[in-house]
Amino acid sequence: MATNTTNYNIVKPAENENADVAVINSNMDIIDGQMKTNHDLAAGKQDPLTYDTEPTENSTKMVKSGGIFSYIKTKVDALTALINGKQATLTFDSTPTSGSTNPVTSGGVYTGLAGKAASTHTHSESQITNLTADLALKGNTQTYTITDSTTLTIPTTAWVANTNSQAETAEKTDYPYMAILTIPSSLTGGKAVTADDTGESFPNYADSISENFFKHAYTTAGGLIIEAVTKPTAAMTLLQVKIERRLS
Repeated sequence: MATNTTNYNIVKPAENENADVAVINSNMDIIDGQMKTNHDLAAGKQDPLTYDTEPTENSTKMVKSGGIFSYIKTKVDALTALINGKQATLTFDSTPTSGSTNPVTSGGVYTGLAGKAASTHTHSESQITNLTADLALKGNTQTYTITDSTTLTIPTTAWVANTNSQAETAEKTDYPYMAILTIPSSLTGGKAVTADDTGESFPNYADSISENFFKHAYTTAGGLIIEAVTKPTAAMTLLQVKIERRLS
């Protein structure tokens, strides 16, 4: 007795049956129909795709999403590093300006210097205001040199906050401490030191090179003002002091 195939129901005659052309033709029709169906299905298919790992110039392949992400990230990171290596856009002053931290244009520097006095030049006596009178006063002075170590010793307790009205604010910030060195009038011609006098102090070598003390001493009523960065931890003794007084 004939049987049929599992998938396409093709007739399989039994071994004791005679061949039947009609059965053979029916089987052929079934095979032909299925082959046509398979062909039509294969026509809509394509070969498996191959992918580039990153966008590649002139390539016709697809690129995976992760490859696109990595490629863009690499470019963005490189651009970020380049941007971080740049400085902010500069603002230029057109002329030299007091207190400004901006650079100045070349033309601004030129304009600022134009008309200024040359580094070497001469003036007649009449062009210098009050020259004759000032020179006359300069010649009429008295200088007192003081070397007495007892007088020139400043105890640690003399150092206080710098309130020197003669000093600039920036100076008092840099030298926040001061001490007044009292100078007896007996050492300055019987007349007490005043702010109108001129004073000069000479510290010992160690104090001089420490850079703890301001290089200029101010005269004040009765003595000299000495300024310091930090309070000395021991008594300080100057080598000498000079007081210059203009005589009337």
